Amino acid sequence: MRALTTIAASTCLTGFLMAAQSAEARITRIEITKIEAAFAGQSFGKVGSYERVVGNAYGEVDPTAESNVIIQDINLAPRNQRGMVEYVTDIDILRPADLGKSNGVLFFNIVNRGNKGGLSLFNVDMPFETTANNNLASAGDGFLQRQGYVIVWFGWQADVAPGSDRLTMHVPIARNPDQSSITGLVRSELTTSPLIVPPAATTTLDLSSGWFTKLATHPYPTVSLANRTSLPDGFLPRLTVRRHEFEPRTPIPNTEWAFGACGSGEPATSDTQICYPAGFRPGFLYELTYRAKDPLVLGLGFAAACNPFTYRLPNAPKHRAPT
Repeated sequence: MRALTTIAASTCLTGFLMAAQSAEARITRIEITKIEAAFAGQSFGKVGSYERVVGNAYGEVDPTAESNVIIQDINLAPRNQRGMVEYVTDIDILRPADLGKSNGVLFFNIVNRGNKGGLSLFNVDMPFETTANNNLASAGDGFLQRQGYVIVWFGWQADVAPGSDRLTMHVPIARNPDQSSITGLVRSELTTSPLIVPPAATTTLDLSSGWFTKLATHPYPTVSLANRTSLPDGFLPRLTVRRHEFEPRTPIPNTEWAFGACGSGEPATSDTQICYPAGFRPGFLYELTYRAKDPLVLGLGFAAACNPFTYRLPNAPKHRAPT
């Protein structure tokens, strides 16, 4: 697929400095879905208890602004009536229940693959478990809370799949000017964990089943489920296997695998999974090269990281979702 162009950190810093006169991007609406006592009402010294605010932020980006035109495919993204490109992101906020006891400092933690990590970097005795930290099961020794910090997390990686309380982001799919799908080659490394005990072969994997992307990333769909039929330009998807990184790749015949999920009969239809009845062996590196479609405008995540505190509309309406 098309390469993802990153936005340098200096762009974000420039946005902070130019916030007063810029209208290139903004949060247009914040929807709060839940406000609850954090950490089961635990009190943190003079600051007292904390509350957790969960919801969604709706934003838009000006695709013609100088700082945004470098975002890959933003010129091919759908636009709203104002000519802006929209996105929606999950937000999660920890704040003192009595805001007057805050220290006035905002701790903005960039999540990794949708997972929160800020608390465990500063608070001692945090659980060593991703899901527990994502759902704020414990504050550990509460160091940041005793200081009165307000902590903000939000999703910025639009290919992250929901689950395990990960923070996600929704961005548009880029399309050609005639609204047809954009297509491109994807080389996907497929692995199963060598730590499985006892070792067992897996017959079905997502097309994004790499070491870091397994179960938490949306795969790009294949343009065709017919892996044994060449596309009009002669392209045919290819699956290979090797034991170590620098060993030669051994092709696996296309008659031995298919796009879809393995079952008792023919593979169930799926354009984001691969079925290999012989089984993907733990510890082996499989590589699938296929023609994919419908790229997400992933670079919006970098623009969104600069938006919440620099471009928010002074009178942006807040909507409380029904409970």
